Amino acid sequence: MLHDATTVFLWDSPEFEFRHKSSDWYWTIGLIGLLLTLLAIFSMQDFFFAGFALLATILIIVLAKRRPSMMRVELSESGVRIADMSIPFQKIDAFWIDTEYGKERSDMRTPIIVIGVIAILIAIFVMKDYFFAGFFALSTVLLIVGVLRRPTENIHPHLMLYSEQTTLPISSIHLPTNVNLVDLRDFLLDYLPELEMRESYIKQLSDVLRF
Repeated sequence: MLHDATTVFLWDSPEFEFRHKSSDWYWTIGLIGLLLTLLAIFSMQDFFFAGFALLATILIIVLAKRRPSMMRVELSESGVRIADMSIPFQKIDAFWIDTEYGKERSDMRTPIIVIGVIAILIAIFVMKDYFFAGFFALSTVLLIVGVLRRPTENIHPHLMLYSEQTTLPISSIHLPTNVNLVDLRDFLLDYLPELEMRESYIKQLSDVLRF
């Protein structure tokens, strides 16, 4: 059994990465929510969407303030245990220790530009709404600026585990400074292949938005 095996590595990890938001961040989210609400009421005459935009803005602000709880991570000869979830090595396909997790990813600019251009074209030629087109253009520019000015305060090592048998193929676990990365890598190489991997574009986008 996994929990009966001798623990080799043990540390506490936050359940998610908390990112400090400045007052400007909250003002920006609030203004975007207000603009969408007013647009839905006065331009689209859609009170359902207006209510949705308002509630979504409030929910984003509330969730942004939530602090992560800590979870215990254990590595043994049998596998990985995260809080109450045990994952044997047989269900893990590869690992990667990312020592620059959270660093600026310039490759995010291309998907942001592509999605932004598509949204702008839809607003102009399908929706016939130039206000929406301008809104999408402004959002695209702000996201690109966010990529270029991505903060470095959260750069720290992460253990990334890849498995085709789970809902989320890549699991990322924060590594504190008291974990020896060389020893950890040598230990995992006895059980798993090493494969360079990165977080998904959705995760990178959430980092850019500091969410």
